[in-house]
Amino acid sequence: MATSAMKGRAWTRKEDEALCKAYRWVSEDSKRGVSQTSEGVWSRVSKKYLEFYEGTIPPNT
Repeated sequence: MATSAMKGRAWTRKEDEALCKAYRWVSEDSKRGVSQTSEGVWSRVSKKYLEFYEGTIPPNT
């Protein structure tokens, strides 16, 4: 059973939206498609998350 110290804090709305947009952007990439490894997907999601969260890419791309 996880303790409250293990759970951490709740994500903010901005963080949650950035993660969702990043995951969607990566998962809909027609060039890489289904040939992406799980490690590659989450590496790309992490990178895109930071871009969306920091606002370096417009959210509607």
